[in-house]
Amino acid sequence: MKKYFTILILIFSLLSCNEERKDYYGFLNDSMISDRNGFTTSYFPFDSIRLEEYICGIDSNGYIYPKIPISDTIQIKLSQEYYRPDPEVELFDTILPKIYSKHKDYFEEYYQALNEKILYNYFLEKDIFRLTVLRTFDEPFSYSLEHNQNKTLIRFKMTDGNGGFDPGKMVTDTTITLENKKFKEFMDILKHSNFDTLSYDISQGWGTDGSMWHFEYHTEDGYKLVSCFYPSDGTFMKKIYSFFEKNTGIIIERIY
Repeated sequence: MKKYFTILILIFSLLSCNEERKDYYGFLNDSMISDRNGFTTSYFPFDSIRLEEYICGIDSNGYIYPKIPISDTIQIKLSQEYYRPDPEVELFDTILPKIYSKHKDYFEEYYQALNEKILYNYFLEKDIFRLTVLRTFDEPFSYSLEHNQNKTLIRFKMTDGNGGFDPGKMVTDTTITLENKKFKEFMDILKHSNFDTLSYDISQGWGTDGSMWHFEYHTEDGYKLVSCFYPSDGTFMKKIYSFFEKNTGIIIERIY
């Protein structure tokens, strides 16, 4: 009986481990996407290469069947699933992981306007947790919490554009240093929100206007992105936002 009980405990532990970490990804480590400081090497590195030169076809869901390309790096990327239904677009639009490419076109130009780093490609030698909010009719903004060797800071950025139509130009870039205990407080929010088990898309509904929220997790463990359309009060995204608001004193009107 004791033997069977031990086996059941082991099975339960294995199942629990599989459930704990969902949608975490290893870093791509691809110099064609960004340098090791997180800055884009070229936003259109394949602007002279047409996608049809590298694919055999596109299925009904928009996934490509790759030919053998000129680069092993591209071959690895094309051998995975990438969402891109239009065969006329350039190859660059297919090289990001599926988890990021769903809203990649929408967010990429805003990251450029905010002068934000790419977090999914290389580990940048420090923990970074970034919340980016695109409000359809109001200014885009981002909060980044950075933690490295017992130093914790928050960086807030905002442009003069709007999240639905215009990335704009950056008008605010503020850095605030926090006490180390605040980092633990932040990590407790992730823990109590069961962040490890959250899926990529935690939206409860969709619409044409509102706001898109991206939260990115960047540590030695890997990269994870959680996305939400128009989050409700008391949800994970709003708890993260409240932490940033409380610890920076920055009050943003019209949060939705």
